Amino acid sequence: MKKLALSAFLVLTSCAQMMGAVGADTNPSGSGSGHEKTATTGGGGSGGTTPEPTKTGGDTPEPVAAKPDPTPPPPTGGKDAEGDDIVVVAPRIGLEVIKPFAAPWCDLAKDKGYSVGAMARAIQRGLKEGWGGSVMLEAGEAVCVTPGAPGYMKNTMAIVQDWVNMTGQTKAEAVESIRARMQKEAWEAGYAATCNSMTVSGEASDEDKALNEARRRFFGCNYHKVPQWSENNTDSIRGYLDFGAGPVDPVLQVYEVRQCLFNYSADRNPQYTDVFNWAVCSPVGNRLDKAAFDKHVAGLKLDLYGRTIARESFAVAKMLHLRYAGTAKGMIQQEPAFKALFEIPEKEWTKWEKLRVDHKAAIDAAMAYHKLFFGPSKNARKGCFENLRKVWAPYIAKIKVTDLQAARTALTHEVNSILTIEMMLCSAADGQSLFANLISRELGYSRFVSGPRTGTYWAMIDAIVEIIADRESFPMRPKQSLGHVGVNFNTALSYARDNDSFGGDAESVIDKLQPTGDDVKIIFIKTKMMVDELSCKQTNKISRINDSGIVEYQSDCRPVGKKEVTLQEEPVIIPAWAAGGLKKGNLGSFFIKGPDRRGFPATVWADKDKKSIVNYLGVELK
Repeated sequence: MKKLALSAFLVLTSCAQMMGAVGADTNPSGSGSGHEKTATTGGGGSGGTTPEPTKTGGDTPEPVAAKPDPTPPPPTGGKDAEGDDIVVVAPRIGLEVIKPFAAPWCDLAKDKGYSVGAMARAIQRGLKEGWGGSVMLEAGEAVCVTPGAPGYMKNTMAIVQDWVNMTGQTKAEAVESIRARMQKEAWEAGYAATCNSMTVSGEASDEDKALNEARRRFFGCNYHKVPQWSENNTDSIRGYLDFGAGPVDPVLQVYEVRQCLFNYSADRNPQYTDVFNWAVCSPVGNRLDKAAFDKHVAGLKLDLYGRTIARESFAVAKMLHLRYAGTAKGMIQQEPAFKALFEIPEKEWTKWEKLRVDHKAAIDAAMAYHKLFFGPSKNARKGCFENLRKVWAPYIAKIKVTDLQAARTALTHEVNSILTIEMMLCSAADGQSLFANLISRELGYSRFVSGPRTGTYWAMIDAIVEIIADRESFPMRPKQSLGHVGVNFNTALSYARDNDSFGGDAESVIDKLQPTGDDVKIIFIKTKMMVDELSCKQTNKISRINDSGIVEYQSDCRPVGKKEVTLQEEPVIIPAWAAGGLKKGNLGSFFIKGPDRRGFPATVWADKDKKSIVNYLGVELK
């Protein structure tokens, strides 16, 4: 039997119809996909005993073994002791073991004219090609010819065991999923109703559109009618979810875990890249809460189709998370350095949860403006500058650094990053585009960390780099892509700011400050210095012939003495609110434009030695 092919990044191929299950090891396709599905056995390691079945209705248990699964045997078929044609699917370690039982969905079966051989062929088709389209309906009806007969009960067991193996659902949940698919008319009507209910306005922001599209993909509202849990070639929305570190609704939480975790491959060791991805996403997986998810789904008032897909999606995400967690445990046993590495995500996530609580008012204010800025009304974006600056400035004032790069790093990390982005957007929308461009320039000097996902990613990368500095052959390398898709703030800024908003720098030592209404005029010191006094004579050596055909000759210039010159930077004008901490003797760098040289302090040091910053971006550092 042909094994499912996975690309280097485990990007799954598209399928022609709804796929019946995602296996813990494969992504089984509907007909026409060109891939065959392999049923599995074993949960990792070599050998091991089969665990007791989980209680019906319980969560997926944690995988028993820490190593990747061995290559699993395919389903087997033949005659049982009674001479019936049967199919045997081995249970997967860590999941519920199904025993022979009479199909509990036969009240829904409409065609009970299948022969024993036709029944076996229908099941083999599902095991081979996936349970999409009419395959589950045919197999489900086939075992209902004589549901209580031993051979029929064994084949019912095979169907349910395969489904459990691939979704991580319990027996009871698997039966409900199969019953739902046996109701063809209700299933198809539910699909249409579910997908038709998920729309957004044409004026919605890119973020709202992306999150709505994620929900649609979650429920299979796409060309192939394949839910995300079964076909994982979906877009990342983690950048949108990350910014602001806000709560995520349970459906998108499951979507995120499933998008982040590629299908667990049973016939090879999971790539370190895959395990790295799991580690970054593991805090989200750790927080998958079935009770909270079920409560949220109940509130959505979904029909048969929507409820079924939601339950299956949660089970698959939980199962994959636990299987990668098992792989990580095995890696730690072989290499203790992985322990500290895999502890980073939870620590980073917990830190951000505390930041979100401790700085709730400031972050809420920033995110409220974020919603306005990306909303449909341009006028709603305006009038924000003074109020938002009062939220932003106290955080910048607390930056305690001695050098400029450290200040820039502090600007782009944690709460500062969220507030600074919104301050930049607000400035552009509210007539302060030069200030917006100054902030944009400063943000470009350091990597951006605006939530637990980016924080976890960079903390992991830094830890790997530190390990490799000591151990050059350490197996995990810092080559993983962040892979976050979110708001392009530079693009947003370009639409909001004025055309004439780019400035230049002026830097010198401050001599005095002259308040003039709402502004402060900065006068710089005069600097005297000795320069060479040159005497130049034209030679007969041709330097060039210009475009007019005139010959230009080289000059021979020689110093004949020294002379004193006085240099002085022209004055600049800044808003009075931006002059905090400035005084005579400070070395200031200002971002200005125009003949009147208006602008803002970029960085002001205590003196020309540049050992202490007193003002950064117009905010006095205290």
